[in-house]
Amino acid sequence: MDSDVAGKAEGHRVTPNVPREVTVRLRRATLADAKFILEVRNDPVTVHQAAHRTAILEGQHAIWMRRMLHDHSRRLYVACCGPTAVGTGRLDLLGGGRARASFALAPKWRGRGLGHLLVRALLDEARDHGADFVEADVRGLNVASMTVMLRAGFHPISDTLIKMECTL
Repeated sequence: MDSDVAGKAEGHRVTPNVPREVTVRLRRATLADAKFILEVRNDPVTVHQAAHRTAILEGQHAIWMRRMLHDHSRRLYVACCGPTAVGTGRLDLLGGGRARASFALAPKWRGRGLGHLLVRALLDEARDHGADFVEADVRGLNVASMTVMLRAGFHPISDTLIKMECTL
């Protein structure tokens, strides 16, 4: 087994370790990112875990992107490792020190430990925008996202579509 791979072979996915120097940086999305964001959103795994469990049509997505980019209460991000886009993140600023977070990694970047770094970057952004409390929804069967959110400090507060919260 390679030295950069960790994990248990018995019932656990073997994933490469993320070197300590790897960081996930968030940059504000632009219309030029629409194709990447739609590809990540329409990946079958993402669709299955999404609140709206259907693929999004390109025309619908273009309208949504324009609205999203002009809505000052929402922040849409592209998550990057160096120059490479690896996923997306979103913050809805709810007022009263509260925010709602969501994220998705591009398929080829899953299982590498980047989800935790992406969520931590989202929490930093939420704090920078005055939030001291962040909530998120995770489908109960989405073990990977549940693990990422728990590791980032979220706690479940319901058990159907699992609502999670994190005090910053």
